[in-house]
Amino acid sequence: MKSPLLIIGLLLFALVACDDDSSNNTNNVNNVNNTNNTNNVNNTNNVNNTNNVNNTNNTQVSPECAALAEGYNDNFMVNGTPRAFYLKIPSGTAPSSGWAVVFAWHGTGDTAANFKGLVEPSVDNQTLPFIAVTVDNDPYYTMNALPPTGIDWDILDTTDGVADADLYDAVITCLHQRFPVDDNHIHTMGFSAGSIMADLLALLRNDAIASVFTYSGAYLNNPDNTADLQPAMAASFVKWPAFATSNKYTQVIIHGVDGDASCTGPDGCDKYTVPLGTFGTFVANFNHMGINDAAYLPENGHDVIHCQHNLGHTNGGPAITAMVQFFADHPLGTVNSPYADSLPAAFSPDICTFIPKQ
Repeated sequence: MKSPLLIIGLLLFALVACDDDSSNNTNNVNNVNNTNNTNNVNNTNNVNNTNNVNNTNNTQVSPECAALAEGYNDNFMVNGTPRAFYLKIPSGTAPSSGWAVVFAWHGTGDTAANFKGLVEPSVDNQTLPFIAVTVDNDPYYTMNALPPTGIDWDILDTTDGVADADLYDAVITCLHQRFPVDDNHIHTMGFSAGSIMADLLALLRNDAIASVFTYSGAYLNNPDNTADLQPAMAASFVKWPAFATSNKYTQVIIHGVDGDASCTGPDGCDKYTVPLGTFGTFVANFNHMGINDAAYLPENGHDVIHCQHNLGHTNGGPAITAMVQFFADHPLGTVNSPYADSLPAAFSPDICTFIPKQ
């Protein structure tokens, strides 16, 4: 008889194998609508940013940081592992405080090449020009091992460190050596598994992340979330630290609503499902987990803007223009969100609610 661990591993291996044919399973496609979310951004269209490169403020530039280039960086070494990401620098001269930085994490099966189309067109906005870092996942974490090591990102077992948090550290170090950076405005965002990575980063680098904006994510140290995973054995792979934060950042949590009473079928439902034949179906209900986290964060001292759209597992609801304004209004150290009394128009009261910390 096979051991329970091997059976669990085989189940999740089958999950990945089934998910490879995403063209026939629209519920598992990372539906990132880049077009609709990049309109209405006030681009300044300034001259190329040649004067801001190597703005080191008398800091010595390491060889790896000197090699950092705008565009695709595909051999950026972190702990002996080559990592890849897209870097987009605003045009013109940086403000006296430096540029904000936004780390963007794509969903399972997606790529940085695709996901950057959601974020990069907004770097030159007039509200908060920012450096965009859109990360590609390390293939090691694509659930191709038994037991699985990750879900595109190193987001399952954090007890031995988190590779993607180490990548964040290395990139931030280089950005400080090469460009003027506003340390009060380092933010993170993501979609689906990338949102889980953004949530985890906000915990692990709590002293640096100013605020968080996620589409269909989850805190995997929320017991209500792990209990909601199907089959129940999937929770045994999750090992996150307890929720502990001194920087009480504000977060925007966006997800889809149930398409029907039980969210049984993919249209309109914000869930990730993979059929496993006789073993049933793996299900991650992001609509459930978003509701769970909209209570979990306030219980732990964080203000939340909670938005529920009816567009399924997509980046529906508030657009990237709303994200930029939110980041501008929530620098590092914001204790009480300025949105407590009234949400901006970009966060429609038809789908968004402010939930104060307890």
